[in-house]
Amino acid sequence: LVNLSSNAPLAAQISSLRHLIFYDVKLQGFNNALRKSTRKGGSKVHLTINRLGAERELFRKRGVRRRSKPKIRFSVFDQLCEKLRDVPKSKLLVNGQAFRVTLAGEHADDSGGPFRTIFQTVSNELKSGMFDLLIPCPTQSGELYIPNPRCKDMSRFIFFGQLMGIALSSKVHLDITLGEVCWKY
Repeated sequence: LVNLSSNAPLAAQISSLRHLIFYDVKLQGFNNALRKSTRKGGSKVHLTINRLGAERELFRKRGVRRRSKPKIRFSVFDQLCEKLRDVPKSKLLVNGQAFRVTLAGEHADDSGGPFRTIFQTVSNELKSGMFDLLIPCPTQSGELYIPNPRCKDMSRFIFFGQLMGIALSSKVHLDITLGEVCWKY
């Protein structure tokens, strides 16, 4: 028998190499699950988002934290939430870009750039303190974000989870480092 308790030298060595040993296996399993839960292409949903207006609102409200339900309804996060609310979820479960984006007043053709820009803007809004959805949790390695236990607006948490799923299936980076409590358990 081999002692694989956490104090055993062999267990410590295997544990220290786990990111190298099992990475390909984990990635293959993840990609298989993603492929089975999405469909190929099809008709895409088309959204028009006013990012410039949302950025003006963010600049105006920067640093102001709300104790009650946020009154900001012009953020990109809220625009996406409102426009995707009535879209059947099956239309968003596509392998690749889930929807096309037109940025109002920016004359950008969506070949992927505006789509990725929307996710970066949402990340910035969520980290800015504009909403009470996430709170910063400073660490030595940088700033992590965790769900705010005082936020009672579950619809925002649900939509944030849906956006995370769209980002994963679209292979788009959502620039928010979530604390271990969000993904480990």
